[in-house]
Amino acid sequence: MNQMLQVRIISPRELILDTQAQSVSSKNTQGPFDILPKHANFITLIDNQPIQVRIKGQKPLNFKFPIAIIFATEDKVNVYTYVTEEGEKEISPFVFAMGKKATSTPIEPPIEKE
Repeated sequence: MNQMLQVRIISPRELILDTQAQSVSSKNTQGPFDILPKHANFITLIDNQPIQVRIKGQKPLNFKFPIAIIFATEDKVNVYTYVTEEGEKEISPFVFAMGKKATSTPIEPPIEKE
């Protein structure tokens, strides 16, 4: 049986990629990694590193974003990123992770109640 991954690259503005692939590769703070079918649940932050998607019978697709989160579970790999348009400010990883658009005023982390 030829197992495949369902790979999606998603930004707040658009679905950048939605395809079946053999693997996804990149590099995080621990080093290079590959996600293959039947991979254990996995989540990681990618900071300005290439993300390669290998599709059977095609040249690998290469993407590079200022920041991205890769989440893999049950043969599905979602890459969440924020692609800025010209004239917009870059956003911090905290703002990106909270799903909020960058503003001119810093956003403080939520205060935990005791």
